[in-house]
Formats: sequence, C-alpha cells, structure tokens
Amino acid sequence: MATFSPTPAYILGTLCLALGINAIGRPASEYPWFGLPFESAAVSTHTNTSPPSGAVSPLMYLKGIRETSYGLALIALQY
Repeated sequence: MATFSPTPAYILGTLCLALGINAIGRPASEYPWFGLPFESAAVSTHTNTSPPSGAVSPLMYLKGIRETSYGLALIALQY
C-alpha cells in the first residue's frame, strides 16, 4: 500500500503558521483579509492610513492565535 507524501501537510502548516504570525505582528493589515472595517471612527475613509494605536480589535489577535495553532497542529500531527 502506498503512503501519502507529508510535503503538502508541512506546506499548509507552514502557511497557516506564517499567516498567524503576520496577524499577531501586524493586525491592522489583516482587516481587509478578514473583511472587517477598522474599529476606530478616527480613521478617515478618504485616505489609506493605518488606524491609530489601540484601535485594533482583539478579534484580529484571536484570528492570529487560531491560525498559528492550526499551523502548529498540522506540523505536529504530520511529524
């Protein structure tokens, strides 16, 4: 019986891990990917400026933690 290659699981796990680290490190850049508007009303809709500090929703950090845990789980289970 032939076995499956572990490479796709490692690649998918690494991509999930990278997405999670990016979401934790730069949560303001995750808003367009996640489909949410910025939390702060202080951000002008006419300019493409990032939100002021403290205006990032904790939901973005939870998304980053979720993606990181998915990536670590895929890598660990494949190993």
